[in-house]
Amino acid sequence: MDTLTLFENHHVYYDKGDALNASLYLCLPKENTDTSDVMSAIAALSLAGLWSNNPPATVKDEQRQDYIEQLTMIDWKLYKPGPNHWIAARLDHPKFPSLDKRWADWVKALTQHCKAHLSSPSISPEA
Repeated sequence: MDTLTLFENHHVYYDKGDALNASLYLCLPKENTDTSDVMSAIAALSLAGLWSNNPPATVKDEQRQDYIEQLTMIDWKLYKPGPNHWIAARLDHPKFPSLDKRWADWVKALTQHCKAHLSSPSISPEA
C-alpha cells in the first residue's frame, strides 16, 4: 500500500494527544461505516498506555492532499481481513518522524487485541 491509496481510500484516525504516536494511524476503508473495530483497537492501545486520553482525531477531506504530499509510507499491517478490514499504518513526516519502538509496541498490542477479540489475527503486508 502506498500513501496515496491509504489517504484516498480510508478514514484515517490518529492520536494528536501523544507526540510518541507521531505519524502512526489507524485506517478504515471509506465504504465501511462500522467504526467499532477501530474504536475497540484505540481502546486497546489506550489500555496498553499507547494512546492518550484524547478522542481520536481524523484527517479531514481538505487535508488529505497535504498528508499525501508530506508523508512517506514506512510499514502497514492489515487487521481483520475482508470487507470490514482496517489498517494500522506507520508513516514518516520530516517534522514528525515515527519511532521504531512505538510502532513495534502498537503492532504487538494490536495483534494481541485482535487474537483476543477478533476472528482474524494480524496479517503482515507482502513485501
